[in-house]
Amino acid sequence: MPEVIPVEAYHDLVSDDHLNLEEADAIAGALNRVTGNDVDVLYLPAELAEEKVLEPEDGTESVFVARLVPERETQAAYYARQGLGGAWVPKAATRIYVAAGDSDIYAPASTHETEGSA
Repeated sequence: MPEVIPVEAYHDLVSDDHLNLEEADAIAGALNRVTGNDVDVLYLPAELAEEKVLEPEDGTESVFVARLVPERETQAAYYARQGLGGAWVPKAATRIYVAAGDSDIYAPASTHETEGSA
């Protein structure tokens, strides 16, 4: 089974041992963009992510926004679709991040953005 991780706040992402800061930021941004059950925010380990034809979120290689197609699901894998393309992703290695309740998950502004704006 894939691991489904509910996210209530940005802290949940930065304290996740599976993610680096760029991945946490990408997931926070994606969770604020996606709506309903149309798409999912997925994390795949780097060695699997580089094998997939899916397009990762900006600044990452392992975070993807895709629609899991239930009709094509098997016991071991999901079929993740992005636009016209898609790929099989193994359930055992896939982490699915979902916004918990009505949470607003915002990443604080990076120091790069705030240094030059005074």
